[in-house]
Amino acid sequence: MEHMIKPSVRFSVSPDAIFQRLHGEMVILDMTSDAYFGLNSSGAFIWESLSNGATIEETAMKLANRYPVEIDRARRDTISLATELTTRGLIVPVEK
Repeated sequence: MEHMIKPSVRFSVSPDAIFQRLHGEMVILDMTSDAYFGLNSSGAFIWESLSNGATIEETAMKLANRYPVEIDRARRDTISLATELTTRGLIVPVEK
């Protein structure tokens, strides 16, 4: 499923998601299911980048610059998290 998200796609946060950064991590509440999700520091970084309008590719580049990770790994990790967040309805792709 990861291959379905294009590197140029942008996202917005679902109106049903409430999020807060706590101690370098991110806590997300899905208002439709009352489920909480926690992201570690790199996941929080990806969430913030995507929710601020960066593309998958832009986010992966930022991630590779911030953390000691190769760009290919950063790209895979970004796509993987974006896929999961989209599947859970916490972010939605923005059509151009």
